[in-house]
Amino acid sequence: MPVRYTPPEPAALLPVPGVRLGPAAGRIKSWQRDDVLLVAFDVGTTAAGVFTRNRFCAAPVTVCREHLDPARNSTGQVRALLFNAGNANAGTGGTGIADAKRTCAEVAKLLACAPEQVLPFSTGVIMEPLPVAKIVAALPAAHSALAAQNWHAAVSAIMTVVMNVVVGKSLGHATPVFVDQMEYIIFRPYWSPPPSILKDEILPRARRDPGYLDKEQLEIVASGDDDATALAATPENLAEVASGRLYMRQRPGEKNSLGLAKFIFPNTENVYMHGTPAQSLFARARRDFSHGCIRLEDPAALAEWVLRKEPGWTRERIDAAMKGDRPTHVNLKEKLTVILFYDTAYVGSSGRVRFTDDYYGHDAKLEQALKGGFPYPRTK
Repeated sequence: MPVRYTPPEPAALLPVPGVRLGPAAGRIKSWQRDDVLLVAFDVGTTAAGVFTRNRFCAAPVTVCREHLDPARNSTGQVRALLFNAGNANAGTGGTGIADAKRTCAEVAKLLACAPEQVLPFSTGVIMEPLPVAKIVAALPAAHSALAAQNWHAAVSAIMTVVMNVVVGKSLGHATPVFVDQMEYIIFRPYWSPPPSILKDEILPRARRDPGYLDKEQLEIVASGDDDATALAATPENLAEVASGRLYMRQRPGEKNSLGLAKFIFPNTENVYMHGTPAQSLFARARRDFSHGCIRLEDPAALAEWVLRKEPGWTRERIDAAMKGDRPTHVNLKEKLTVILFYDTAYVGSSGRVRFTDDYYGHDAKLEQALKGGFPYPRTK
């Protein structure tokens, strides 16, 4: 299941004699992450594990228990662990057990061992079938990648980054639903308030209070360049900001409305993900407080995941960029698909179905459209 975690530093994950790890992209639920992991043990290496005692469990766990039974595995030796991750499906029943055993047999061919010497593990919805074809297709790549130093890559393959977010207010600022491509990250960004916030909130306060801009770390500039010189907050310059001839921005830092990182996937809605200094809002059950953008509870964790394949971008470097004295732009060599979707019923990590209120009214609109019968209306 997905969990909230702080990834360990690569330097803290030392090679273990007799253990090699091979992550690979099975494209089970995502096209852009390693979600299959093969762990191979040399002959003579001892492995230990912990299993829950649930009466009802996924097929791979059932197969693990069988393969650890001395009556079925006379060698008593475990030669490999096979994980399919990324919140994939695990399977149950006779079909699920047959599927899990097939993946073990394919690993056994690659490692020249008995299928009973392979233990399969899976994450996800136990009532849905195991994605056997995708797992098997990824095994040669995982086998080729086997290396003792792959612990950090293995952790990234198994673990899923999950965090609370704050989204747009239900009244007038709903976060839109769309699919786009993340292209770059800005650490320690400037914040350029959108015209509506400038007009309705910032400029009226700045006119009433000459010290307001300084208190909020806001400044007036003539361009959007990072090195643009700040101009005095005179009535004349405020009027130029209102007319669009000058610009307003908030300086980088702890008080910046975007926090210490901004994730950009260019779109016509001008929506992006970012950090925030308002951490207390993440503890609330209902979290629609923004003007449409998505505030992240742990932007550093997301940055580490996004940059996991970018050479040199370790957690230490990310932290340093977030604490630097100026913005740092990082272009992604491989764009990442961002999917913003809306639902009011979902299966949580515990496997329980959860329901929420229809805050944005999308379900009501869908229900109204369905009442009209076929052919149903189409929207762009």
